[in-house]
Amino acid sequence: MAGSNTDKSARLDSFVKKIKRDVLQIGPPPEGWNVLERMMSVVLQLDEPLVRGEATVTVLSNFFSNWNEVRVVRSFELRELFSRKRISKGAERSELVQQYLRRVFGMQNHLELDWMLDATSERRQKLLDAMTMVPDHLGPILDIDALEEGETLPIGPEMKLLCARLGLVKT
Repeated sequence: MAGSNTDKSARLDSFVKKIKRDVLQIGPPPEGWNVLERMMSVVLQLDEPLVRGEATVTVLSNFFSNWNEVRVVRSFELRELFSRKRISKGAERSELVQQYLRRVFGMQNHLELDWMLDATSERRQKLLDAMTMVPDHLGPILDIDALEEGETLPIGPEMKLLCARLGLVKT
């Protein structure tokens, strides 16, 4: 019995530590980044802070002249680059970045995604759902990135449903 309480306490402590981590803290995108790079940093974040994903994208953009090169380069070259630059989980990130770029290119035959800032949340979410590899919190991040001075914060369908179920707004 005492062992099970200790085990529960250890699991609870582990859960509290995970909640306090800055994994889901999202700040503004770095200056000059486009939507493709912003999305890539969130995808490459994995279960680490966003800074790791941003560092990976920065390494790639400094080493390659364009994103199409990253899409077609051999995987072992990316792994070696990540190893030299001391990017954690380099093997996993090298596969993930190429899968992401190939999926974007395969869906629209180019790597330009800046149209997403002008698109509706629903149209943007349709593409994100079709990609099947982006984190759930990427849609709201792009909504916030698309805001211009003086605009109000958009509310997604999940938040609308929650507010309706709590009786705060009409259904």
